[in-house]
Amino acid sequence: MLTVLLAAALVPAVPFVHEGETAEGLEGSTDYSKVFAISNHSGYPSLLTDNVLRLAHTSDSSGYTRLNENTWESSSGFISRDALRFYNSWSIVLTAKPGTVTPVSGNSRIGPFFTVGLSSHNNLATVNGYGWYVDRTYERGGWQSTQFTVRQVSGGFPVGDALRGPWSTSWGSTMRLDYDAIADTISFQNGSTRDVVTNVRSLIGSYCYVYLAGGISWTNENGASSAVPSAVGHNVAFGEMTLPRLSPVIENVTLYRSDGVTPVGKDDTVAPGELLKVACRVRNTNSASVSGSFKEQYPMHFRIVNNDVRQTLGIQIDRSYSVTFSSGDSGSWSQDARALVSEEGAPLTLYGTDPLDITYFVRASSDGTAVVLSQELVEDTFKGIQASTVRLVNEHPFDPAPDGVDPSDPSSGAGTAWHYTRLPKANGNGWNVSPVTLTFYPGITTSWS
Repeated sequence: MLTVLLAAALVPAVPFVHEGETAEGLEGSTDYSKVFAISNHSGYPSLLTDNVLRLAHTSDSSGYTRLNENTWESSSGFISRDALRFYNSWSIVLTAKPGTVTPVSGNSRIGPFFTVGLSSHNNLATVNGYGWYVDRTYERGGWQSTQFTVRQVSGGFPVGDALRGPWSTSWGSTMRLDYDAIADTISFQNGSTRDVVTNVRSLIGSYCYVYLAGGISWTNENGASSAVPSAVGHNVAFGEMTLPRLSPVIENVTLYRSDGVTPVGKDDTVAPGELLKVACRVRNTNSASVSGSFKEQYPMHFRIVNNDVRQTLGIQIDRSYSVTFSSGDSGSWSQDARALVSEEGAPLTLYGTDPLDITYFVRASSDGTAVVLSQELVEDTFKGIQASTVRLVNEHPFDPAPDGVDPSDPSSGAGTAWHYTRLPKANGNGWNVSPVTLTFYPGITTSWS
């Protein structure tokens, strides 16, 4: 299960592993700006502090705007940068944190609200789609009970009568939005009050943009613009974003000679510039992602990394070869290997628990250095990362052959006591006036001159 925790104190600490093989758990990002954009809707009230977004304020006129002759509003929220697909299950949890709203003389109605919804596009000011609303109303000198309704949204505002509800609900509760791809249902829950929509793909389509917003609107008697209610701390706090049926792995990471058949062991030797083939397998190990013939789909990107957290040593991608993907159901396909070392990575999709095999070519880059390979799967929806660091070849200091040694003699120590010959020998000044040939041992027949 992928869980992306959204709190500054929960940044995962991932130590660099210097040797062996590391299959880390799926790591979430605390940077939810990669997934959601903050957008003002009415006025400019938004202010982000850690994982808490101020949705509304009335402390100055920049925080709100006039909607019509008698009504004003202050509102903002988050909206997803990319579409969320209805072919994999996901969940978003947040907490409503209403502040204190104090009416003033002239206010005939005040309506603080929180809303979570689905839109056909990702402009919060003009969202079109479907929204769940949790709101309170101040009318006739008193606050009414909290209401939960389901509304059609067009041009950024609810339109028409409620599609369902109202139901009585709690104010200032944990809110969660859950999509189940196998059941094809989406539910919104505020506290203990829950609404479920069925046949989502038929009703909405294959994707949507999710928004999480809120604000305060008020109506004044006779359009008195000076009657501005005091609103302090109308906020929402992000909790987590989860893909409950995704448990990806990068496994069976193997280094081969260029023939793609002969494996390179940890204690073997690779020569500088030698062409090598890397093979690995990626898959989703979560069996709940499959039901009958339906397989949940998880778009991802695969990449090689070399940074302060995870390092790749002793090899470099050979960009003259393609990276090849092979799946039993989908066949094989190739793309430019340069995608593997780009920031974004090479795109792929995991279907159910089906394995996907990946192969590409590298060149050994230096004498005797350990070969360490770090690879990542980056999940496209919430940007979680599954990482793998593998030491494929141990460090082998490259020592020259002693003077007078016969490399063809099995007892000469080729590949153990020494690793290469440099012929002809340098003169007394350490120079050569004729071409020099380096030959590496054992099992490496290629020489460089």
